[in-house]
Amino acid sequence: MNLQSDSSYPEDFSITPFARFYFQETQEYGAKGFFVEGFAKYVSGKNDIYNSAIYGYRPEKYTAGALGISLGKKWINHSGFVLELLGGVGRTLGNSKVTPDAFFRGDINIGYRF
Repeated sequence: MNLQSDSSYPEDFSITPFARFYFQETQEYGAKGFFVEGFAKYVSGKNDIYNSAIYGYRPEKYTAGALGISLGKKWINHSGFVLELLGGVGRTLGNSKVTPDAFFRGDINIGYRF
C-alpha cells in the first residue's frame, strides 16, 4: 500500500500472488538456490496522462491486472540466515491509455529460518 497521497509513485495498492519452481531443492534446507517465479498482479493507482483539452498532464485513476515472470536466487547458510534476490517484469492485461504497459517486480529479502 502506498500511504502517501502526494507521492508520484503510480501505484496506490497492489496484491501479487506467485508460484515458484526451485532448481536446487534439497531435503536438508528445502527451497533454496536458483528459482523461476510466475506471478499475477492486481493494482490500482493514479497515472499522469496528457490531456489535449487542458494542454497538460493530469492524474487519472486506474485498476489493472498483469501477468509476469521473475528470476531469483535464495541463499541459506548453516545457521539459518536467508538472503534472497529477485527481479522480474509483468505485462498489463487489456488495453488502456491510463494503465502502465508493464510492471517491474524486485525484492531483496533478509531473514532467518527456524
